[in-house]
Parts: sequence; structure tokens; C-alpha cells
Amino acid sequence: MREWIPLAQIPPRIIETVLTIEDHRFYSHFGIDPVAVGRALWTNFTKGGVVQGGSTITQQLAKNLFYSPQRTMGRKFKEALAALVLEVKYTKQNILESYLNEIYLGQAGFVSIYGVSEAAHRYFGKTLQKLTVEEIAMIAGLIKGPNSYAPTKHPELAKQRRDVVLRRLRETGLLTEEAWNRSVHEPVRATPSEDVLTDAPYFVDAVLRQVEEAGVVPLPEGLRIDSTLDPMIQQAATESLEKGLAKLEATHPHLKGPLEPMQGAVVVLDPKTGSVLALVGGRDYRRSQFNRAVQAQRQPGSLQTLRLSCGAGSGS
Repeated sequence: MREWIPLAQIPPRIIETVLTIEDHRFYSHFGIDPVAVGRALWTNFTKGGVVQGGSTITQQLAKNLFYSPQRTMGRKFKEALAALVLEVKYTKQNILESYLNEIYLGQAGFVSIYGVSEAAHRYFGKTLQKLTVEEIAMIAGLIKGPNSYAPTKHPELAKQRRDVVLRRLRETGLLTEEAWNRSVHEPVRATPSEDVLTDAPYFVDAVLRQVEEAGVVPLPEGLRIDSTLDPMIQQAATESLEKGLAKLEATHPHLKGPLEPMQGAVVVLDPKTGSVLALVGGRDYRRSQFNRAVQAQRQPGSLQTLRLSCGAGSGS
């Protein structure tokens, strides 16, 4: 069960960052921001597509609580109406507290991440009070696209989005020039907490990516996904990769880098059906969530070499 964090216990820096990047007129509008709507309409018209939204924090909360993420004019109208009702019934502090605890911020395995506190734990293994400026900016940046900018899966995109947030903080005077210059040069350091790891984290990531591409975001409560994973084969594949790479490094010491370890990937298919029985995308998911089995681009010859090297290294 998620822990509800009262607004008074959420660090001011987090509140300021979220308001700055998502709704800087939050305390002056009545649930709908005509200025933001007009700006979004003009930007989308000039760009020839939907590239910017005009939803306020209250509208986003209404969408999270009552409606699906599907973008239609009918849903947007209902969302705006619900935002007006929320503004009448609740204080700004109530709305902001609910938003910071309910906003969808990505996936950790099959667990949906809701709220800034859970995001701090799942992505950085920290409490809200211990987050750095860069980490706060990254969490605030996730709101625009939780799965697109997830630091554990897309570190480069996450850094780009984080730097947009940091630049906005500098422009509004919430970040000094010195602090901004230091923050944008900080690398992305996101490490999944122990309780989000599974026996097949790379496989789970690949499944979630397919679910996301199908438009099922966030995952509804009680959703069941049947997969072709074979736990025994998955364990054998993981151990085979670890032992094979270790053997190659022992036999050829020059392959063992001083900073980054040698990497590899394993995919096991059912020859009759083509189903994926096991998938290992790297040596250690905690150190690198980049899935070399499905995300890396190689020549066919390189793929063949990889398969033969791993097979030889595992002793099979």
C-alpha cells in the first residue's frame, strides 16, 4: 500500500519544481488556465500536431482520478468540468497534496509508480528529504512522459528532460547560475531498489514495453499478463551468461575493462513456436538497464559471433 505524504512533509523544493514545470499559475487560476490553453492551441497549430498540452494540475488530477489517458475532445471536456468541481469543493492545498501523491510516474516491473515519494524510493532508493536538486528535477520531468523519460530505462532521454526542468528553474530564479551549471553536468544516477527487481527484469521490461505500445498505460489494477517465460530456463540463461563472460575475461584478461565490465545478452526461443522462453539483456540489471538483447543494433555477423561466444563461454 502506498504511503500518503501530507503536503507539509513534502520538501518545498519539490513543490516549487513541480509547480514551475507543470502549472506555475496554479494558485491564481480556477482549475482551467485560459492562458495555457491558448498557448497550447497556438503551438499545436503552428507545429501541425499535438506537441503541447494546456492542462492544469487540477485537470491532471481529475484525469488520474476519474478518466482514462485516451485523448479525445469529449474526455478533455469532462476533465475540465471535473477540475472546476474539484476547485469548488477542495482547497488548493488539498488538490496539490492529492496530485503529488497520485500522479503516475512510471513502472517498476509490474508495479505502477504513483506519487513523488514512491518515485524517489523506486528510482533512487531515497526519501523525499534526501533527494538532490538533479533528482527532484528528474522526477518533475517524468510527469510529461513517465515511461519515455524513466531514468532506469532511458537515461539519455531522462537527462535531456531533467536539464529542461533545471533550465526552467534557472530562468525563474529558483536555481542560481552556479547551481545550474553544476547540476546539468551531473550524470544520471538511478538505481532500482531491491524490492523492484525480479528474477527476469529484462524480460519484464520487454513485456511492459509491448504493453505500453499497445496503449495500456498505466497498468490497471488486477491486470494479468500471461507470458512465455520459463523460470528454469531463465535462471539457466542468467547463470550461463555470468559464467561465460567471467570465463572469457579469465582467459583473455584484456577484455576486462577497468571501469565497465564486459557485457553480453541471451535470448532462448522455442524452436517450434518462436516463443521467448528466456531473455537476459545484460550482466547486471542494477548497474545497467539497457537491454542488449532487444535494444542494441548489431550486424547479423556480430549477432552470430555473440551467440557462439556465449555458447562457448557457458560450456554448452
